[in-house]
Amino acid sequence: MTRTESNDNGAFMGSKGIRRSHQKSRGGCSFCKRRRIKCDERKPSCTNCVKRSLWCSLNTTPSPASTPEHAAQATTVFEPLPGNQATEEFDESAFTLVVQDLQLFHHFCSITSTTFGPTPHVQQFWSITVAQMSFSHPFLLRAILAIGGLHMNHLRQTSSEASGWYKTKATAHWQAAVRLATPRLAAIDAESCDPLFIFAMLSCLQTFALGPQPGNFLLFTDDSGMEWPIFFRGLRTVAEASVLFGMTEPARPLAFMYGIAKLNLETLPRDEPVTSWGTALRNLRQIMMNEVSGEEERAVYQDALYRLRAGFAAVFGDSDTVRGANSQVVFAWLYHVSEDFVGRLQARQNLALVFFAYFAVLIKQIDGVWMIKGWPDHLIAGIYHTLVPATRLWIRWPMERIGWFPPP
Repeated sequence: MTRTESNDNGAFMGSKGIRRSHQKSRGGCSFCKRRRIKCDERKPSCTNCVKRSLWCSLNTTPSPASTPEHAAQATTVFEPLPGNQATEEFDESAFTLVVQDLQLFHHFCSITSTTFGPTPHVQQFWSITVAQMSFSHPFLLRAILAIGGLHMNHLRQTSSEASGWYKTKATAHWQAAVRLATPRLAAIDAESCDPLFIFAMLSCLQTFALGPQPGNFLLFTDDSGMEWPIFFRGLRTVAEASVLFGMTEPARPLAFMYGIAKLNLETLPRDEPVTSWGTALRNLRQIMMNEVSGEEERAVYQDALYRLRAGFAAVFGDSDTVRGANSQVVFAWLYHVSEDFVGRLQARQNLALVFFAYFAVLIKQIDGVWMIKGWPDHLIAGIYHTLVPATRLWIRWPMERIGWFPPP
């Protein structure tokens, strides 16, 4: 799928690392031997190689681009561009890239970027603008490498190259990206606002790109340490900061990427159209009216329903045919819904789960995108099995639209 990358990576970014020769140690991988450092000999890659994003000679599966020995020798040191004042603090003195990392970067720019939107404008934003921005923000570069690795792993799952190497590399890069970005999310400024917003978007995509995981249903999960809810809600934090810094001014070339924050509810018709989704939302409103008695509780669900109707109107219009499904439109409901509602969903309240099932119908409209495949079925199955049995009939319409039914 990708063009062959050049082995001459010295001219890419930074200068080619010149290594002094060392007497080899008796045990460990080839990298640890040359550096005369202790190797824990973990397979497929030792800890030292994983930390430095190196191909480890302990991995018995040949690299798709070169042998392990060659990959360990052909390294490039990443240095921030001149003038970048935000020096990245990390547990390494330098960020070391190998030829295979350049392969991930090239794949992201030339292939993965084309899957983020149908228009050349969006594709060029990811392949050129974001790529250039990552040179000054290593947390963004690491995130790009991670997404590129996950996409390559996805494309090669049925080929002889499906050794897990791409996923291993992607995991290492993503862990580094999170460590670098997390402290900056607590101190957003005008310089970091754009790259942090892009990172928050990539963090959401990374969870989807990993594929459905048992017990993980995005906003309710068996793992209390899941990062996805934190980073997705972080989109709102960065977007709110962007207004203060003037990042959303129409004259700015990058203002369009904050579009998820601009869902206009005022243009909605007063009543749902005569469509299957309009009828389904009217039924959902009736369920809400029957089940919720308190004014405060009802206000939470009415707001969520109003925003859900906006999402369906944006995707389907006044028919049952998809007219404008893209990730910003689909995920706008989850972006705008209140924290009070999210809390009820995380507490697995039945009515909140039913609303989430309707949202899964919107996700289904973009499941042609590689990273979304399998997620609508996974979400509706998790919702079905979490609901009290007597309330499962409430999600009959979402189940039919998604095409998932419980096994007999």
